[in-house]
Amino acid sequence: MNTIVLKGLDGGNPLHFLAALGVLRISSRIEPDTAMAWVLKEMVWHPVLTSYLDEESLARLLTGWLNELSRTEELGPDDHRRVRAAKKQVKDLQKNLKGATKIAAAAAKARGLRGADKKEYMRQETWQHEEALNKGVVELETAQANQSDFLGAGIAHLGDVIAVAPAIVRKSGEQAVSKWAQTGLSPDPVRDDGFLSVGQLSAVACDGISRGGKVQPTRFSFGNGSGGQCLLKDWRALAYKVAMAQVHATLFTIDSARFEAGLTNLNWDPAADRSYALNWWNPEDKKNNPKQTDVAANALAYIGLGLLTAAPVHGRLVSVGWGPMDGWTWPIWRVPCSENVV
Repeated sequence: MNTIVLKGLDGGNPLHFLAALGVLRISSRIEPDTAMAWVLKEMVWHPVLTSYLDEESLARLLTGWLNELSRTEELGPDDHRRVRAAKKQVKDLQKNLKGATKIAAAAAKARGLRGADKKEYMRQETWQHEEALNKGVVELETAQANQSDFLGAGIAHLGDVIAVAPAIVRKSGEQAVSKWAQTGLSPDPVRDDGFLSVGQLSAVACDGISRGGKVQPTRFSFGNGSGGQCLLKDWRALAYKVAMAQVHATLFTIDSARFEAGLTNLNWDPAADRSYALNWWNPEDKKNNPKQTDVAANALAYIGLGLLTAAPVHGRLVSVGWGPMDGWTWPIWRVPCSENVV
């Protein structure tokens, strides 16, 4: 067995901790006896992998898995356009219903209506808007389901974001369990790997916890469509793009070769915060302040998320490590532990 110190990862950085879990998760598929511990060197906690693999073979195999897991079927621009158009339509219909409800409430008050009479009056004034909204929601769910089918089964193939209809999450989960039962554990990269998908789906959402007709995403999801950031879509782009040299640089060096401009990170690295208050240059000035993303760390971190199962608690989705004060904590351990123990 080889002892491999991942010198490029810092256990004090949440992105790097999640990336270490991703390394353990994939490495355990390749070598089931793989274990991980942490060692303190020069005031930094580094993950230590115990495996039959060496540095080069580890980087090569991780890259192969990431590239394959991110692969999708070819989607035409119309497929994405339908989802975007359906989302906009639902948003507009919700706004219309809210406005109509406000007007109806004011009219009911002016007429002196109360109780059941007020309720019936408002229903008569708003039922067309509610019917239109319900129809729009069905159209959105259909468009998202079609998009998910085109993308194919996989660990990040629900759509562009996690906030999809519960039926899509359930269908994906059933497909993953069926695939796992049929094929077992494959040491070779498989896009629709059932074992990895089961863990990932149970970490990102639950079909029993929804809000507004959409599943509630894990607390780790900071890319739910706002600001053009989409967690699942962004991860697929990162994992598809990552090269072996970047994986090696991320795990074993602090070389700048690990960074690349033009790709969106997953917002798990505090050092990547581009708030105006933390930058000398305008964060949107791509010439003087280009966004640099650690492609491999982000790609591996999403895989690591699969060990942080989310669960329904009192009607909401609770993710491992999140406390009541909106903060996240994680463990560091010195004794080598297998994936199952972790």
